Amino acid sequence: MSGQGDLFQQLGIGQAELAAQGSRNARGHRRSVPGVRNVTPELAAKVLEASDDYRELRRLRPREASGPRTLTGDERLVVIVDTETTGLDHRTHEVIELGMVAFVHDGRGEVLSVTAEFSALQEPSGPLTPEIVRLTGITDEMLEGKRIDLDAVEAFIAEADLIVAHNAGFDRPSASG
Repeated sequence: MSGQGDLFQQLGIGQAELAAQGSRNARGHRRSVPGVRNVTPELAAKVLEASDDYRELRRLRPREASGPRTLTGDERLVVIVDTETTGLDHRTHEVIELGMVAFVHDGRGEVLSVTAEFSALQEPSGPLTPEIVRLTGITDEMLEGKRIDLDAVEAFIAEADLIVAHNAGFDRPSASG
């Protein structure tokens, strides 16, 4: 059975690099992987990334919206859309939250800037179930009196070259579904 050190050696990471990997958290304390000496979360992520046995996810750090900009060359305006609903059946359940982020994409995989964000809540016709509150973190009190302004939604997406929906099969089902 190969040990942890073997994994790092296979990636070309030596003991000196392991020892130098110390990073600090917001309070200035040294961060490391619990139970493992001299391995920071960043180094552990690199090891997992190199393996076919793991999928590594990183926290999305929000970018500050820069405001509208003139697109040049292959740049495109992309809008990502996500909804939260009162349940899983698009025919009977209602949208309670709509979130969108607009960004400029260079056509080669690079996000150049976040240009705008949109977030709106909508009060449903009945109370939320405890399961939906647990899943979404949205409460009946947060939704009271709220309405999504459809004109504002249309204006937000009007200039988009591409609209990407998280879980599009649910958020925008086909007419036959």
